[in-house]
Amino acid sequence: MEYKTERGITVNVTPIPMLLDEIRKATPGPAQPTYTEHLAGGATEEVVISDSDALAWARENPESWAEHAEEWATFEQERDEAQSLLNDRLWLAVMQRAVQVDLPKSDDWIKDQAELGLTVPEGKRERRIHYIRTEVIGGMKDVLRMTAIANGADLSEEALSLAESSFRNSLAGSLLAGLTDKARSLAAGIEGGADESSEGMADTTE
Repeated sequence: MEYKTERGITVNVTPIPMLLDEIRKATPGPAQPTYTEHLAGGATEEVVISDSDALAWARENPESWAEHAEEWATFEQERDEAQSLLNDRLWLAVMQRAVQVDLPKSDDWIKDQAELGLTVPEGKRERRIHYIRTEVIGGMKDVLRMTAIANGADLSEEALSLAESSFRNSLAGSLLAGLTDKARSLAAGIEGGADESSEGMADTTE
């Protein structure tokens, strides 16, 4: 499918959804943390903590959340690292396998980049990736649209808006990170840690 980038360059983007799915499978994230919920009769159940649950818990009862703050902070760091690695692998696959573009026959673009202090790789494969990154792609909108095509999705404005929203939503985690840091500070000041009665989210209110 033809696509014109924000730089005004027309390229062909080939759908490669199966390859991208395999990359996702090969780049798993960490397991979601859990908490122990105490049920009637003395039974217990391990419940997965969702992002929304964690945010509400940290806001409403930071002292109870304190015992889970360290584990959650580690989970968030590992999740962010896994997501960053996955994003890099997916975009590299899009540039390698989906984007079809020929390098200019003239080396003028290499001279232009040298004047800007950029070093163009010597290897054919590396030079092609460098060219796409620095001469073809205009910005994040191009990345989102070309990745959408590679995934087999359409190019509707609605689809693009949803993709951009997913990036914006990732910023919401910064609020929880701040609350988690606060809870970790509280944990250090609570003698003996949190009370046993506050292990489960159901027991976080008095």
